[in-house]
Amino acid sequence: QTCALPIFRGHGNDKEDYLALRCSDTYHHYHYDENSICLYAYGQPLTLDGCARSGYGQDPYYKSVRTFMHNTIVFDRRDQIFAEGMGRNPADPQILDFKDNDIFSYAVGDASRVAEVKKFHRHVYYVKAGRYLVIYDEIECGEQKPEFILHMLAADIRAGNNTIRCTGSDGLHCD
Repeated sequence: QTCALPIFRGHGNDKEDYLALRCSDTYHHYHYDENSICLYAYGQPLTLDGCARSGYGQDPYYKSVRTFMHNTIVFDRRDQIFAEGMGRNPADPQILDFKDNDIFSYAVGDASRVAEVKKFHRHVYYVKAGRYLVIYDEIECGEQKPEFILHMLAADIRAGNNTIRCTGSDGLHCD
């Protein structure tokens, strides 16, 4: 059984959490956004695609499909590729594993081929009771430089030694 777009969901009230991990062979989507995430926490948008904003120059459609406009990783500041035969190759972007139970949800996506690296696996763990999320990126990219892209709706951002803390206008933190 395949899973194209796992959506993690927690709590059954108006302060719901949702997380979507995009990594699939749905090649008619035409965005270079494999292994990207979007997160709503406590009923509020926390991370959204950068293309949800406006004012990006002459061709907003072109900019909206680019890899850096999504919450994923770029390598050497290059867009992901749209490979010939996409949707029919076993190496295409795909969800390798998905688990869901009362305690946690887990998925891992493989975007190695479109990122043109040896390995780009994104592991996402959502622990329901504690309402926390862990994203672990497993990367083998040789000399290529990976950059973690995260578009957040933040009122304040503070960077430290290998850490970043974003605070939303409602006081919600993302560390």
